[in-house]
Formats: sequence, C-alpha cells, structure tokens
Amino acid sequence: MEISVLESTPTRVRLLIRDAPLALVNAVRRMALAEVPVMAVDEVIFLENNTAMYDEIIAHRLGLIPLSSERALEKYRPPEECAECTDCEDCFVSLYLDIAAEEQPVIVYSGDLKSTDPDVQPVYDNMPLIYLAPGQRVSLEARARLGRGKEHAKWSAATIAAHKYLPVIKFDFTGVSRETVEECLECIEGASKEIAKKLREKKRGEYEVLEDVNTSLYHYCSRTACRDMLEIEYRDDGFILTIESTGALPPKRILTEALRILEEKSRSLLKELEKIASRGGSG
Repeated sequence: MEISVLESTPTRVRLLIRDAPLALVNAVRRMALAEVPVMAVDEVIFLENNTAMYDEIIAHRLGLIPLSSERALEKYRPPEECAECTDCEDCFVSLYLDIAAEEQPVIVYSGDLKSTDPDVQPVYDNMPLIYLAPGQRVSLEARARLGRGKEHAKWSAATIAAHKYLPVIKFDFTGVSRETVEECLECIEGASKEIAKKLREKKRGEYEVLEDVNTSLYHYCSRTACRDMLEIEYRDDGFILTIESTGALPPKRILTEALRILEEKSRSLLKELEKIASRGGSG
C-alpha cells in the first residue's frame, strides 16, 4: 500500500491511497465520522432566559459549537465511561454565559462563553447564538463531555469524510485538427484550466486527476467536444480520501485516531474469533 499527501491544511487533508482494499479505505472513513471522539456540550442549566428563544433552541445551538478537543482526548475519560455520569470532575468541562442587554440590543456570540478549562474553548468565536433586545438577559451553565459521532452529529470530528476512485483521463490529440482539439480543451477548461494546459502540452497519454475538481464535466466533454479523443475512467486500485475537520481536531489527528480505533476494533475481533476457535467453533 502506498499513501501520498495531496493537500494538507489546518482543516482539511486529501490523501492518494494506492493498492489498498476498498473495505479498508471505507472503514477509515467511517471511523473518522463516527468513532473519533471530540468535546461537545451535552447538558445546559438555565438560570435565566427571558429572550425570544426557547431554552431547547439555545441548548441545541450550544451543542453544535465546535470545541477544541486535541488535549481533551488525554485529559478526560472516554465517552463510554461518562455518558451516564452526573457529577464526575474528569468527565465534564463547564462553560458559562451571563449577558444582559440594557439600552441597546446585543448579539451573543460563541466567543462569549467562558470555559473552566483553557484547553476546551469554542474553536470559532464569531458564531452568533442569541439576539438580546433591551431588557433581556440569558444566564446559563453548559457542560461539555467527550462523545462520538455515532451517538450524535455534534460529536462528529469531521464534517466531510469521503473517498472516490482515482480518476484517469486517457487522451490522444494526434492526427486531429487544431480547431477540433481546441474545442475539446475549451470544454475541459470548464473544470480546470490547469488540467487543460497539461493535456495540451502532453498531446497524448494518460493523466491522473489528483486535483480537487468535479470530474463529471469530463464525461460530458468525452461525449461531445472530445468525442473519440478523450475518455475518463475510474481505477479501483487507487482512492482519493478527503477528511475535513470541524476544527475540534486537526485533520491529521482525526486520521491517526481513526486508524488507532480501527486497529483496536480489529484486534478485539481477532480475540473473539480466537475464543470461538478455542471452543471448537461453537457460538
């Protein structure tokens, strides 16, 4: 198996994976979405709320605020131990909000939340939560804990975890009039001018589409302006895996955690199979 990094930013990573089974790539994708734990608000205690928004709506919005979670993975107990816990110091982080509007309206943002743990803070401080009219006040305590995306989407570390087969363009512009070739390349430029430029320079051969572009247009081009000159296929010996983070964890950490969890689950499965085998194959 061969892995290459195509793109790496603070919130996004794209990998080219060759010679790996589809089941493995898909398992990593599912782990990233459903199994990698992050912090999110789980309970909210309202002390005062005379705004136009119900408590439940505010609590729902608080739950969807991404919270920085990288250090929390080592500091707090796993969600399986804390889901039913009501008063555990090493399970929860408290975030407080107490804002009143006097003579002027006030917009409450995620950055107004005050956390008891500096390592667990709203990732983005400009997410609007509540509009306070003059005379209105909201005062609350929110409790955040680790959770997994399979429990609720607010605990999903990734907003995107997707893979696709490796797109490859096969083309041959030799023996074709320049006008016909340019008409084809104009169609290709609709998706990527850079790819069209490379095809123009190469004239014939194969081109692996590693850029983050929608290749559906190439199907249209292959049937119209590029007929008999170009076709696109998707190879099952290569995959492009994209993981985009909510910001709670760096995408590289999401990937490594997903692999670690997958390894643990695989080892657990093997142990169970060994137990069954030792009993002579009986259930």
